[in-house]
Amino acid sequence: MRFFPILLLLFVLVSCDFREQRKAAPPIAIPISTEVPVLAILGTFHFAGSSDFSAIVMDSIYSKKRQREIDEVILRLKQFHPTKIVVEREPSLNDSLTKMLNAYLETPHQLPKNELYQLGFKLAAASGLDAVYGADYQMEFDDVAFSKYLSDNQLLEKFEHIIKKAQNFTERRIRLLKHSALLPVLIDLNESRSNAFNKGLYTDQILNISDNPEGLEVEIVTNWLKRNLHIKKNIDALLTKHERVILIMGAGHKAILEDFYKNSPLVKYISINDYLKHGD
Repeated sequence: MRFFPILLLLFVLVSCDFREQRKAAPPIAIPISTEVPVLAILGTFHFAGSSDFSAIVMDSIYSKKRQREIDEVILRLKQFHPTKIVVEREPSLNDSLTKMLNAYLETPHQLPKNELYQLGFKLAAASGLDAVYGADYQMEFDDVAFSKYLSDNQLLEKFEHIIKKAQNFTERRIRLLKHSALLPVLIDLNESRSNAFNKGLYTDQILNISDNPEGLEVEIVTNWLKRNLHIKKNIDALLTKHERVILIMGAGHKAILEDFYKNSPLVKYISINDYLKHGD
């Protein structure tokens, strides 16, 4: 049994309650021209699913209902007036992404299920942009060594309890998504309590799975943070004055990256929910 891939559940987990009715809030008025770039981060789940043991899967993404829901999300994101869109792909793929986007702009066609295309490409098209940019950074993780560490230190049951809680969150959200719309799911994924939940799986629960200050869990969490620091470095390289940048990333990344940017002098950070909650 492979354990470490389950940690990537942070991309897709939601901490939400759709019974709560939220009042739409108007977006913050920000001039297009600013001394520092304006940045907003859209945390999402993976529309096409993933190889994790537990993942939110959106049913029938090509159905008229789901495509209308995606169109509604695009209309709201368009109000941000992005001048640059950054997605969860490595920068080395930028040329390929640009070619694919321009092929879509020239002859609109059915795009792959991935949120990179369904949100990133469609938002680019709606915003008059002819490029999207990657900022992801891949790292190798020794999940076999971590599994052995858990087994050797009698931590399997405790770790499985953490994973079970994560799976329960995911299973409930799969049911909610099936009977709800995409927009409220994305709004909740980007609420502060959802960010805290996603981040806490690493920095609270996994990090403290044992009392050993030198335990392998410290390296696991350190590597997760390191990956996100590399992603931030890639994002920083794309930031220039007067731009308005939307970053589309897994919700687990968003939970960390928001902490990096919300008080950073490099950007004016804006909550994406100021736009998701505001219709035309």
